[in-house]
Amino acid sequence: MLSKKPDVEDFKQSLKLVLLGFTIIGLVGLAIHLLFTFIRGLM
Repeated sequence: MLSKKPDVEDFKQSLKLVLLGFTIIGLVGLAIHLLFTFIRGLM
């Protein structure tokens, strides 16, 4: 059950996906925040 190749590549891949997800969530949150600030400014 010993694998010669370490799972570093898999780890890097999942890390990239997690970072991408956090980036998307952050951008969406920022966009919503700016939108609400803009709407509040108009009222």
